[in-house]
Parts: sequence; structure tokens; C-alpha cells
Amino acid sequence: MQSVDEFQKVVGRKNKKKLKFNINKEISKNLNTKANITTDNLIRSLLAAVVDLQKSPFNESIFNILSKSLRVLNSNVLVEVICYGLGSFSKYRSSKYQLATLVLIKNRYCCKVSVSDPVFNETEREVLKTLELNVIRENEEGKRVVTNSLPTLIFMPHCPSHLLNNFLFSNWSSQLTNCVIFCNSWSEIVEQNPLAFLKNETNYISRINPHVVEIETESDVEFMEIFNSTSSHIFPKLSEITRDFWQPNEEPIYPIESTEFIRK
Repeated sequence: MQSVDEFQKVVGRKNKKKLKFNINKEISKNLNTKANITTDNLIRSLLAAVVDLQKSPFNESIFNILSKSLRVLNSNVLVEVICYGLGSFSKYRSSKYQLATLVLIKNRYCCKVSVSDPVFNETEREVLKTLELNVIRENEEGKRVVTNSLPTLIFMPHCPSHLLNNFLFSNWSSQLTNCVIFCNSWSEIVEQNPLAFLKNETNYISRINPHVVEIETESDVEFMEIFNSTSSHIFPKLSEITRDFWQPNEEPIYPIESTEFIRK
């Protein structure tokens, strides 16, 4: 992976809210999309965001959270990052800075990064390839099975809770011990949604929540809307859970009118 400097040469605490985010990322500030968006222009814009983050106290905060999470798991490495629901980073400021965060994480841990979102356009896919990120073309609906024996970061900031619920369903076993999930605060999801919603539409989140260690992100005014109400979630004691806990393991079904992610 080329460094940020090399790329530049080539191309020249929490504010609590109800956690039901629109897939169009309405919380984000719209970028100026009237200009002609080219691959080079988009890379330049992204690298400027990387530099902004590097200079911000939030950069240290993110890596402190990851380090704390990995220490609890008796590790100091990430072997892979899987990102769902990044959004259109050519249109939305939050998506651009979340992608910039992925670039910094990739550089720090020298790990593979795979990114998936059905909303990506061809220019955005080309930028991701230039950054040496793996673009997941298939709409997996968050259901990728993680098989790594070392920690894997699941990066899903501001993703719909249905998408997170799908990921938990597909990895519903003690294998979750090897996952660090960076997403909306689960404690807030549980506290701020009706019991019927938690039972019927986020069942896996509700069931695993008592066994989660949540590490909150620190408040940062400059990047408030980008990582607001996000936390790192780890599962250090799943080996102590009995086999009965993992049953039943039925695929979630969501009402069409309330589905918060893009279906296949």
C-alpha cells in the first residue's frame, strides 16, 4: 500500500439521537456535486480529508479505541477490515471522512480492507481500487461470514441496525470473539428503540448485547456528525457461553416498509 504522501505525489461526548439512520445519510453535509467529479479530483479531495484527520485529536482517539479493543482481545493486530454502508463519498462529507479513516487504519495495521455499498458509482469504485481497497461488488446485505482467527474490524458507522443484525446472524457463534465492530452505540440502540422493534427486527443485537464490551468514541466538534454516537464493540467472553445460547439461528426477515438497507 502506498503511503498518503506517495498518493499525494501521484495525484498532485456524544450527542444522543434516535438511531435510525437513512441509507442516504441525511445526517451528512452534502458536498458540492455540481462540479465535474473525476477520479483524480476525488482522490485529491479524499487525501485532503486524510490530512485533516491526521492533524485532528480525533485521529489519536480512533486509534486509542482500536488499541484498547485489541488489548482486551489479547492482540495488537488487525488482519482485515470489512466496511459496509460507507455511502457515496463523492457526495457526502461523512462518507468521505469515514473512508479517510479507513485509509489511515489500513496504513497503520497494514491490513486488507474490503468495502461494500450498492450506492457506489463507477468513479468511486475506481478511486477505491486506486487506494488498493477491495471493492465487494455483490450486495451481501451485511451477511459476510468472518473466518479469520485473528481480529477483524467490522466498520459500519451510522449503518442501519438491520445491516448490523444481518452480520450478527451470519456470524452467530463464538467466532464473534475475533471481531471488533465499530458502529452505532448498541447501548443507545437498545435504550432508544421500542421492545417490539428490538425483538422483531434487531433480535441478534438484543441477544448478544449483554455480552458486549462497548468502548465509546470521544466527542469531537469538528467531526461530530461523522462519528456521532459510534462505539467499538468486542466480545471477550463468548467462550463462557453455553451452546444453547446460539440457538435458534434463523435468518432475519424485515418488513419491506421498514427495511433500512438496500436489498439485493
